[in-house]
Amino acid sequence: MATLLEQLMYNGASRSKQPDRANRPRRFAAEYESGELESEFDLMNQANFAPFAAELVRLAVQERNRWNNGAIKETQASIQPALLDYWKSGLGYSDASARTQVASRSPWSAAFISWVIRKAGAGKFFRYSGAHWRYISAAKKARLSNDWGHAYWLWKMTERKPRLGDLICKSRSSSGLTYDNAHLDASRSAHCDIVTSVAPGRITVVGGNTGPYGDSVAEKTLLLTPDGYFDPVRNPSGPSGVYVGIMSIY
Repeated sequence: MATLLEQLMYNGASRSKQPDRANRPRRFAAEYESGELESEFDLMNQANFAPFAAELVRLAVQERNRWNNGAIKETQASIQPALLDYWKSGLGYSDASARTQVASRSPWSAAFISWVIRKAGAGKFFRYSGAHWRYISAAKKARLSNDWGHAYWLWKMTERKPRLGDLICKSRSSSGLTYDNAHLDASRSAHCDIVTSVAPGRITVVGGNTGPYGDSVAEKTLLLTPDGYFDPVRNPSGPSGVYVGIMSIY
C-alpha cells in the first residue's frame, strides 16, 4: 500500500513532467527578496503536500506532549518504550540494538526526526539516518540534481520562508557543516528541528534530544524577520555551530 507521501508525489502528472523547481529561486529572486510574490508553482506545492506537512506537525506535537515538553527525561522508565521505538520504527534497529543505543544514551535526535518522518508516510522518499548530516546531505544533493525522488530539498536560510513541516538545520560542535558543503559525504555533527507552527514574526519548532539538558523532546521559538524569513541576528546559533539551511518539502 502506498504511503501518504507516495500518494501525494504521484498525484496528477508524472513528476518528470513537473516544472524545474531547482531554478525557482533564480527565476523569482527579486520577488522572493521583496516578499511580493510567491510563484504559482509554490502555491501548487503547498496545497499538494499540505496533508503530509499536517501529519508531520501532528506527530511532532504528539511527541512533545508525550514528553511533557521537556519535563520527562530520557532516563525515566515511563518513556523508554517511546525512545526504543524511535530507533526501531524510525531506523529499523532490532530490539536488542535499540536497547543498546538507549542504554548507552547514544544521541537520538536524528532517530526522532526519522521516526516522525517515517510515521508521517514519507516512505522511500527520505534518507532515514541516526545522523542528521546524512539526510541534510541527501536533501542538498537532491536539489543540485533536480531530484524529485526525495521528499526534502535543502535551501539557504535566506531563500525560503519557513513553513509547516520544514526542518530547520544547524551545525553542532564546531563541525564545519555549512550550506555550501552540505552535499559532501563527510561526517559533520548537526541538529534539525521540525517547524510545527508559523505566526507573524516567529515559528515554533520541535526536536528530540533537546530541552534544557538535551535529554527530552521539547519545543522552542525562533524569530523571523518582518517579511517572514529566518532572522539570523535574533536567533544566534551559539559559538559551536551555524544555521545550515531549511529542508523543505514544497
